[in-house]
Amino acid sequence: MVRGLLCNARVLAESCFLGEKRMFDGPEAVLEAMTVGEMEALLQRLAGKESSLPDGANPNFDPARFRAMRRERA
Repeated sequence: MVRGLLCNARVLAESCFLGEKRMFDGPEAVLEAMTVGEMEALLQRLAGKESSLPDGANPNFDPARFRAMRRERA
């Protein structure tokens, strides 16, 4: 399970950009910034599937930043 979580964090760290700038410095930054559910939702979105993440799922989650990452990837 830990290996899968780290792998997903690495994928997000290497896939998420805002313009030309990486959103995360590495997998550790992803793990610090996102919950497992948020990571899953973003990975689903990157795979072309609609995510089921409800707004407000995490009080530290920034929905505007999540939407910006989705737009950059689209």
